[in-house]
Amino acid sequence: KRILKMKRNNVTALKYLGYAYTRKKEYKEGHTYLELAYKKQPTPGLESWLLYNEAQSILAKDPDNPEGYMKLGDDDLFWKYYDDALVDFENAQKKGADPEIVFKKMERARTGNEAKKNYDISSDYYNRADYDKALEYAKTAYKLYNKIDAKEGVVWSLLRMGWCYAN
Repeated sequence: KRILKMKRNNVTALKYLGYAYTRKKEYKEGHTYLELAYKKQPTPGLESWLLYNEAQSILAKDPDNPEGYMKLGDDDLFWKYYDDALVDFENAQKKGADPEIVFKKMERARTGNEAKKNYDISSDYYNRADYDKALEYAKTAYKLYNKIDAKEGVVWSLLRMGWCYAN
């Protein structure tokens, strides 16, 4: 907080204060700092932290609220924690969330898991210098990541394909 008194626009200080308060389960304070940081420098990571903070705040007040689990699942999707997302969406459905919405989000998480597996297999083949097989799995990962609009996964898959073509 001392840094903020000296430099009121210090986005890094605001962000880390938001993280710290959120981790300490002081959600209102955490949300305030995260929101200030986001307004000064909007990033997907900060947006996801705001989502996580909101989800935890909702669940702290009412552990049976499906909205909290849906938000946690969306946060997990952002960070590519696909297995955790599936658990959160399943909990949301058990707590009464709209099954159609849950199904779509679970399908996205399953596709993300499949994409990650293909990318990992591509890495294994690449490390063994089997570039044709590595390329095959990287292309599949690319298609799957593209399907769920996972930009980072798309980029990594494209990089892997480029490395395969270069060898």
